Amino acid sequence: MPTWILIHGSLMVFWFIFWALMYYFKLWRIGFPFNKSTAFKAVFLYLFPISWLACSVILGTITSVLLDSNLWNVLLAIILPLLVLIAYSLNIFVSRYLFFRSEASNESAVNKTKEDMMKWTKQFPFIKEDNLSIQLYISNNKPIAKMYLYELGSKEMEIVKKKEKELPEHTSLYFLKKNFSF
Repeated sequence: MPTWILIHGSLMVFWFIFWALMYYFKLWRIGFPFNKSTAFKAVFLYLFPISWLACSVILGTITSVLLDSNLWNVLLAIILPLLVLIAYSLNIFVSRYLFFRSEASNESAVNKTKEDMMKWTKQFPFIKEDNLSIQLYISNNKPIAKMYLYELGSKEMEIVKKKEKELPEHTSLYFLKKNFSF
């Protein structure tokens, strides 16, 4: 049996058993504050392949030097796992980068919506901070806003309703008799 198959096979079995025992005995709770499904993904999608491929490169290098292997064994024991490890790491890096960029975009959209809502309320001198409440959240990568106005008179409500169309997109306006916020 070729050396590279023995290296990859034995390392795969070792690391799989190691990470499976870590997961089974819940040793991931010591260092990772994750729930069970997130820990499963972290262990078997990230830690297992990376540890297996990194050890394959190291042991492949050692056995190639000690056994004076031919080019084919060097290619399969060192270069192939190294290329897969680099590609896998780049894939993780790019997906995390895109995720954080999307989060930053959502955060800036929420901040802009809140700023626009506060500018909109400045045109009404009777709306104060204590009779205003804003809820913002993200749905389908768009900021959704709810504005609650408390303790306004009927004439003030009519004035505000006339200007309601000037609110930012995906913003709902609600009128309540009392302030129920804590």
